[in-house]
Amino acid sequence: DVLAAELDDVLRRVGVSRKQITRLDAKAARHTSSTELPKLTSLSLRGLAITDGSLSYLKGSKLTEIRLDNTLVTDRGLASLSEVADLAVLDLSGTKVTDAGLQHLGRLDRLAELRLARTDLTGVGLTHFKARPALKSLDLTDSLVTDEALANLSAVPNLKTLHLAHTPITDAG
Repeated sequence: DVLAAELDDVLRRVGVSRKQITRLDAKAARHTSSTELPKLTSLSLRGLAITDGSLSYLKGSKLTEIRLDNTLVTDRGLASLSEVADLAVLDLSGTKVTDAGLQHLGRLDRLAELRLARTDLTGVGLTHFKARPALKSLDLTDSLVTDEALANLSAVPNLKTLHLAHTPITDAG
């Protein structure tokens, strides 16, 4: 693979091995595996044709940040993400994730920032985040979240940032 060889050549020139990499963008990620990158903590696959099956390779990884916005990920793939115990930042904006898939994300005790903008969420699934002290930031921009669903967020003790632009939320919410 030409790009993998180029990546290895660049790493060799700067004196870094794949095992030392902690951040990886989508272009390089296509040519590496998680076993080659044991120190990887941040993974961005934005805009790629990543499907639910691909996420199974992330189970048990040490990733703390995963950016999957504008990918083909659905609720089914979130089960694999629930097994990334150190995950603190997750971007699922522009995916086919719905309220049903949030049950898997509610298991992530360290999840501090969650981006669900441009999804079909109504907010019913937000009940899975009740009493989650780690969650500090939630982006629901351009979703279908309702006034009633906001009540579920009142039990999230440390939620500091909530993005609700372009949602059906009213003054009553």
